[in-house]
Amino acid sequence: MDLSSVNPVMVATLAGALLTALCVCGCRGSAPPVLKKPTIAVHYDTEYEHTIVNNEHKPAMLEGIWDQYVETLDEPVSVTEWNETASQWRVLFATNRGAVSATSAGFDPEGGFGNQVTASVSHGTATVQLPHRHRGQDPAQKPRFKLASLTGQDPEEEQPLASVIDVAKLPAEDFRRQLRQQIDASRQHDVLLFVHGFNVDFESSLIRAAQLGLDIPFNGALVAYSWPTQGGVLNYSDDEPINTASVQPFVQFLREVVDTLPEDARL
Repeated sequence: MDLSSVNPVMVATLAGALLTALCVCGCRGSAPPVLKKPTIAVHYDTEYEHTIVNNEHKPAMLEGIWDQYVETLDEPVSVTEWNETASQWRVLFATNRGAVSATSAGFDPEGGFGNQVTASVSHGTATVQLPHRHRGQDPAQKPRFKLASLTGQDPEEEQPLASVIDVAKLPAEDFRRQLRQQIDASRQHDVLLFVHGFNVDFESSLIRAAQLGLDIPFNGALVAYSWPTQGGVLNYSDDEPINTASVQPFVQFLREVVDTLPEDARL
């Protein structure tokens, strides 16, 4: 939209009304905003996205609107559900962890992965639930050992917890196809690739990737790569050869991702 043809008084009035609405929305609680399709085009006009990215000159009358644009989830392609207490995120993943055969995982063991080292890369997709909380605050997760609640109720029913709801393995070609679909669906063709560090299990790596998407906030495709760190301070020395063994599988995966990206995508 060309603002040169718009009456400055009208734009200023619309901008003031928008800022007032944003202030009111900001008082509702700690949940970060997810705005629906707007009625005021000035705030979401894609013509000005290059201005935000390149930090170009901004019209003085629109000062303050740009920051709200950057700090808002607008049509995030990875969000599959949003309610008053929690959100659900779709996270694509790749890993050189071995598949879990036991039933101790917090999700379907047929889709889970442990800390065994493999030379090949497995692909998949997961649904992650995140409770609403203050930005930067770690979400409450399921305890490793389930304890009885003081109220006699299931803690998961008292408040939503950060958890992996489901995990599904994908052939490599289906992974690339779904990644490309998410990139094409996002307005700015962005991809966030999260690679964790020491002492992070598979489930936590997926939760962290979704948490980044919520906290940044990020509107594009979310991808997590999980390598088989052994976890724990006593196992730190064991991670060095495992980390080295994980380089080649990760390089292979990274090449797959780069080859899948359209020319205008940002990783």
